[in-house]
Amino acid sequence: MLMPDPVVLDKVLTKLFGDAFLAWEPETLEAELAKLKHETLSKYGNDEIVTNAINAIRVIKSEKSYALQEWHLFEKVLAALTGKRVLFFDAQPPANLIEVFYGIEIIKKILDRDILNDLSEETLLYLGLILTDLGLPSFPFEPYNTAISLALKHLKLDESAKAVIADFDTKLHKFLSDKNAVVAMSELIEQQPDIDLLAEIKDISVFNAVTAVCGYILVRDDLNTNNLITALADDSLKPEEVKFDTKTNPEGIAPEIIDEIMSFIEKPENDNLNKQAAKNTGKGRLPRSGMFIISADADEFDPDHRYEGSGNNSPNSVISAQDSGESYHKPAPKSLKLIKDSDNISPQDKINAIFSGLDI
Repeated sequence: MLMPDPVVLDKVLTKLFGDAFLAWEPETLEAELAKLKHETLSKYGNDEIVTNAINAIRVIKSEKSYALQEWHLFEKVLAALTGKRVLFFDAQPPANLIEVFYGIEIIKKILDRDILNDLSEETLLYLGLILTDLGLPSFPFEPYNTAISLALKHLKLDESAKAVIADFDTKLHKFLSDKNAVVAMSELIEQQPDIDLLAEIKDISVFNAVTAVCGYILVRDDLNTNNLITALADDSLKPEEVKFDTKTNPEGIAPEIIDEIMSFIEKPENDNLNKQAAKNTGKGRLPRSGMFIISADADEFDPDHRYEGSGNNSPNSVISAQDSGESYHKPAPKSLKLIKDSDNISPQDKINAIFSGLDI
């Protein structure tokens, strides 16, 4: 069975029970869902993935929960919402940026608001250390921007590290400044998910910046519009009739997602976002590649400790995939349009065409 979409799960449960299910005992909820004889919902209490996803929804919506204030609870919520088997007695940081983006953006969708003010400083620090360790020392969107800023202050980087971060920040914003390049690269990744971008781009800072932006766009787009949610809202679909294994998102990147991201970047007050990264004082080192791990002490962070068995090859990693769709940006740059129409052009030539107007 596919991982049920947590946003749709929340809409279905709310449609069925209002907010009452948030306070029910697990046994009560299990009994009520069993009565439905639904192929997915009735697995609550018996299927680990379904049970953890529904419980994660309940804790993030409950006013009595500390799931967004305590990092070790927040970590388990992210795992449950991204379809992983939750390791309740072990550290379980997200294995890649896509898992982070999906987890955060799902929470924002379920709560229907920006969650920056919902996250404690402790949770933001945890999130920021995860992001920097995954090669993202700058990102202008919230809550990632605030989380990364906290992490960089905590790490106390030396001058060479700050120079690397400043270089990354420059390349990130140059890429974001070109709408054509952002749309084209996002579509290339969407249509050719197996492409080895690092081998083609070669510059690790450019690679990290490009994949972070495009991954964020594709995650936002994947969660943006779901026909099941629309049908539930207008009562054309009964909640007990929802089938969670049906792909319902429209193909292609939604124009409003690109427009929202670009309008944010173009605001004057956001021109120098994250420049404070280059101003941090102190001695230290760059975050290493790989996973940031929490220490054995649940109340402390330990940047030098590794949690073995995690990472991009983890069997629990979530891989995002979308069906390819028609190009959003029309008209596309002429060189890119010609390249996309030819199957004989190499990925390197496609990437060269996308970056032809960028000085990175």
